Formats: sequence, structure tokens, C-alpha cells
Amino acid sequence: MSGFLKIKQDTYFKQDPLQEAQHLSNGNKAEIAAGSNISFAYITFAKYLGKPFHEHMHLEVHCDPPVKSISGDDIQTWFVYADDIDEIR
Repeated sequence: MSGFLKIKQDTYFKQDPLQEAQHLSNGNKAEIAAGSNISFAYITFAKYLGKPFHEHMHLEVHCDPPVKSISGDDIQTWFVYADDIDEIR
């Protein structure tokens, strides 16, 4: 299922859903503004390091096209905090 995420509030897409954004390097996070529409190929409710989705509350989003990290790297797969998403369509 491909579609779009509409972002509710300023947030970070992260490579590690268990870490706060301030503890991640710029290559492992992307700043996303409120109101942004992000195109995705698919979304999963993934375990991360053995923790199920309901413990970390981040969706694994496979963006298409890739989203640039703060350091400028094109990255296709990100973790996004579920409460920062306004809608999925």
C-alpha cells in the first residue's frame, strides 16, 4: 500500500526509534516540518531490537522517494513516531 503521511507537528524521522533525536548523529535523523506530506511505498509495525511496536510506538516507513537526513544522505527507511502523524492516505 503506497500513499502519503501528513505530519501533525515538527518532528524527526530517525534511524533508531529507541533514541531521542538529540542523541543521534545528523546522518541518523531528518527534520520534518508540520504539515509536510511524505510519500511512502509501504509502512510496517516493526519490532526493533526485540521491542514490539507498542513499546516504541514508531512506524517503520519506507519512503519513496528517499528523505534526506540532516547531513544530506538519501535514506529510504525511517522510524516515525506514530503520534506525530496526522493522517495516512
